Amino acid sequence: MKILLVSALKENEVGGVISHMKSLGNGLEKIGHDVEYVTLSSIPRILQITGLYLPKIIIGKFSLQMRDAWHFLFIKYSIERILLCKQFIKKYDAIIAQDVFVCMSSKMTKSIFRIPILFTVHSYISDVLAGDHIKKESFVEKWFISVDEKSYNLADKIITVDTRIKDHICNEYNISSDKISVAINFLDTEDFKKIEIDSDLFEKYNMPIGKKIILCPRRLVPKNGVIYAAKSLKLIRDKIGEKFVMVFTGNKGPIAAEIKRIIGKDKLQGNAIFIESVKHDQMKYLYNLSDLVIIPSINYKGLEEATSISALEAMACCVPVIASNIGGLKEIIEDGENGYLIPEKDPEKIANKVCEILFTDQSYLISNARKYVENNCSNVQRARDYIQLIETIRKN
Repeated sequence: MKILLVSALKENEVGGVISHMKSLGNGLEKIGHDVEYVTLSSIPRILQITGLYLPKIIIGKFSLQMRDAWHFLFIKYSIERILLCKQFIKKYDAIIAQDVFVCMSSKMTKSIFRIPILFTVHSYISDVLAGDHIKKESFVEKWFISVDEKSYNLADKIITVDTRIKDHICNEYNISSDKISVAINFLDTEDFKKIEIDSDLFEKYNMPIGKKIILCPRRLVPKNGVIYAAKSLKLIRDKIGEKFVMVFTGNKGPIAAEIKRIIGKDKLQGNAIFIESVKHDQMKYLYNLSDLVIIPSINYKGLEEATSISALEAMACCVPVIASNIGGLKEIIEDGENGYLIPEKDPEKIANKVCEILFTDQSYLISNARKYVENNCSNVQRARDYIQLIETIRKN
């Protein structure tokens, strides 16, 4: 089959959605299918500047929420035309959309060419509305919600990355549960695995040899809860001294200044390392350098972590994971069996759990974690699932 994978994000953007899309594409190619990506990066650069970025600057001077609306409108109509051109030239067999607006971009292509649309839902529309720009009960908020509902009705099949999101769509928009499948996130288990580490890798990533390494592989945005990991640093140091460092995979973001303030206030600079955004294909080395991974996500304005790809990647690399007991995290982690769950927003619980497991044998747990990922989260198996869904839609 020839399949289009579509996202409103840039193709090289760091984050779970692009990782998911690329991993799915890789799995589809492994089983013999032809894959092409359409993203914000597919729009000619001159059009991005003149049609997106410059208008956003002008509109933003008058209304931040209208600026955000323009961003998605521009992407919707631009990608709509790209999809029509590609389908006219190459005749694809299916479109797999990764967000609301590119799902709506597929509407005209579907109506003209009768091509199936699968819509992978990674979060609620509240992910967009969680920012401070969209005003409650405003025209813009109602417009976003209406587009959300239309996309679910347009798609031939909806795939959610956890049960919680499926229940939300069914209850909020009265969509039949038969139209929705749950497929937890996945990864390339041949790429993310335990590997031998040499001293050159420690030097490459500026990691200290001889100290325990705690990795927090999260962007510095509020919903990822990285502030609570930072607040746990002093508590960990009080318990085990200078035997550890915590590594943050990011140096910029809305909460970066606050995290650095916390670290500076308690003179924890020797216990914290910030690494500039790491390309996804390099993350496997950071996991393998680490003794422990923390996913301290929180419920932020109704938005919760789905089945975290970072958690699954760490589990695949045989690294113990401590995660907040929220959202999709509690669907993939069984406390004490293949990882550890703790209450959200609790630095003391983070510190206690870190100190409890850093110096104890975790062979049983990491073996279970690896088996769980192999059995449930292989991108090749998930690619086969998508192909089966496409074939069913085409038959009907």
